[in-house]
Amino acid sequence: KAALKPYLHMLKTIRKRVLAQKKAGKTLEEVTKNKAITAEFDAKFGGGFISAAKMRESVYKSLIVKNK
Repeated sequence: KAALKPYLHMLKTIRKRVLAQKKAGKTLEEVTKNKAITAEFDAKFGGGFISAAKMRESVYKSLIVKNK
């Protein structure tokens, strides 16, 4: 469980940041291109099967579904 805490923190932080951008009226394209949202985590979690841009896109799209 302890090994998953940093990963969970990353997911919660990115979700919070993407949600703030969405509430500020940013589009999917703008959020996907905003590297600052995930930059803090790129060194530790980047380079996996999902890119940082895809992560931002996926989180944004998940918020669209939840807010319908």
